[in-house]
Amino acid sequence: MLTSGDAPPGFEVARRARMQAAFRGWMAVLELDKSVRGQLLSRILVATMAESSLMVAGCENPDDVSAITDATIEWIGQLTE
Repeated sequence: MLTSGDAPPGFEVARRARMQAAFRGWMAVLELDKSVRGQLLSRILVATMAESSLMVAGCENPDDVSAITDATIEWIGQLTE
């Protein structure tokens, strides 16, 4: 239901808030600055992880999971260099 877009009103906002809270600890390791630029990078990382999680959850072909996770790891690496 959640990956099909049939979520209740306000679910997307709650989902993103929970994802952001879950990744705060991970992002603390990256030592991102508190500037607007650092805040934007934090949001981009959260959005990337959230969207890749949804793609993995919706995969019909298990072989696609590794391609999604590999690309996610690669792009996060590039963003945080």
